[in-house]
Amino acid sequence: MLTGSFLLASMGLIFSPLYCFLIFPLLFLNRKFIFLILTILGSLKGKVFEVLRLPNSKGLFEERINIVSFFPSRALILEIGFVLSKFIGFYICLSTFYTSNTLNIIFLLVIFSLSWSIGLVVPAAPGGVGVFEACLLLFVGKSIPENLILISLVFQKISFL
Repeated sequence: MLTGSFLLASMGLIFSPLYCFLIFPLLFLNRKFIFLILTILGSLKGKVFEVLRLPNSKGLFEERINIVSFFPSRALILEIGFVLSKFIGFYICLSTFYTSNTLNIIFLLVIFSLSWSIGLVVPAAPGGVGVFEACLLLFVGKSIPENLILISLVFQKISFL
């Protein structure tokens, strides 16, 4: 989920070049990169392959982990589709209550994806309750009235139940 929402948030590159760093988690989905990291850790620590109960062999690593493809593209597409469906529900609710035509859909998608990512990562809140909503309110700022955002979030949560 996190990688998919980061990939969607990287569309904010048109607003700031700092958003290109959100593509970085995609590297961790590459099996060759994972194997490289494990071999580096294995050479530094020497116990990584003992914990996995594997000899230092790339072929046995791939058989043991059972990685079928080079990149888990199907899972990534499903994650992006899930976040997009949540965003479309939010956008429909927001456009229902916010009658002005000044909504920038890419800006809202970037902020929605970043808020979704932060809501997934924060460990202090059980299930990320309230973190997503607070981040969305913080990032949107004064461009959209806060009461309309809260009403849209409530109706979006109700509509997905």
